[in-house]
Amino acid sequence: LVALEPDNLDGWLLALQLAQKRGDEAGVAKALEGGAKARYFDQRSGDSFMRATRALADLPVSPACTTPEFAEFLRDIWRLERQPRMEDLAMVQGMMAAMNEMRAYAQLREACGVEQVDRLGAGRGNACRSVLQRLSDGDLLIDRLIGETTMAELTADTGDGEHWRERLRKTHWMAEQVRSLKPDFDTGMRRWSEGEVPTMQSELVAVGKSLPPTDWLPSNERARSLVLTGRPPPEKKREQAGAR
Repeated sequence: LVALEPDNLDGWLLALQLAQKRGDEAGVAKALEGGAKARYFDQRSGDSFMRATRALADLPVSPACTTPEFAEFLRDIWRLERQPRMEDLAMVQGMMAAMNEMRAYAQLREACGVEQVDRLGAGRGNACRSVLQRLSDGDLLIDRLIGETTMAELTADTGDGEHWRERLRKTHWMAEQVRSLKPDFDTGMRRWSEGEVPTMQSELVAVGKSLPPTDWLPSNERARSLVLTGRPPPEKKREQAGAR
């Protein structure tokens, strides 16, 4: 993927993931340096979703997918007021296929954690910031949350900290508000074909919830601490065994 699309961050994230699993620190550094030079980030998740959905919609329905229980499952997911059709099942399977294209970000978080950047110096920090900024502009909500969370941590004591904490606050607002906007079939299709974040933003604009109130904070304690300080909350002391 790196050889085919060297300007696509996606291939470099995969290279980083594989290098981290091998314990190859030089490979991790090379992947981050390549990713820092990438001009765009495209995981092709929307393409995978559309291709899988179209292909699966033409297949015969499995008997296991025609039970009343499964029909109720599909009606609940897509808020259907009609009998589920094969296209509804195909869309669920298409989503699963698209999710398989997503990168695992644990390796990126480890490579670009505050301790690693402090240990390895400015070169690692600059590469990580370039990669994370690109990730923070992604079309998927998870991309933005990972990118902005890590940037908020890296910039906690810098002049850019306030900017990244506010970006993270707005993304958490979006994440919490869209839970009440359970997508119907057409909305779900748009989220995957046109981009999850742009579609969610349009949905929130339509109900007057595009931006959080100035005093709003995430309900999750860790997210709230990161938004306020750029740092996770202090670890709670574990109760001593036998403590009264």
